[in-house]
Amino acid sequence: MTLGRVVAAALTALATGLALGTPSAQAAGPVTSTIYSPSAKVCVDVPGGTTDDNRNLVPATCNGSAEQQFTFTPVHDANNTQPNTYVVVNRASGLCLFKFRFEIRQANCAGVSPYPAGWTWVLYPLDPAAHTYLFVPGYTTPAIGRCLAVGATTSLLPTPFCNAADPAQAFVVTGLS
Repeated sequence: MTLGRVVAAALTALATGLALGTPSAQAAGPVTSTIYSPSAKVCVDVPGGTTDDNRNLVPATCNGSAEQQFTFTPVHDANNTQPNTYVVVNRASGLCLFKFRFEIRQANCAGVSPYPAGWTWVLYPLDPAAHTYLFVPGYTTPAIGRCLAVGATTSLLPTPFCNAADPAQAFVVTGLS
């Protein structure tokens, strides 16, 4: 299915009042994948694989390096009761992807439980067959949340509102369903 069809299907679903779907099953264990933006043709990247806490993540040309590989681990704790909730850890830095105000950063989440707001992500399928998802911080919903997006200035940012029809908010993650 093309991105245009994904957007059209999402618009139709929203126009008819249908909620975004959820995969039939959350991944049973950790899955490692890139986070790829088909609209911008870039991957989420930890610059140089830095292990600096609070470092902003950036979009970059996909190269398959550890800086662009993330492990998605299913989360079930008191703060994260939604299905399809994951903590997302970069392979190079070992740090978690998290939303901080108007930025997407990495932080040390080793041994943290329950995870605080913004440290987990709920993946809503836009096109499960194409492994395309909307990334929503785990403490909110698409209706009120700030979704991951590739910005106009080639930055990663949480958008003011989630919009399943916005191609900048669609990301491919393989192996989750």
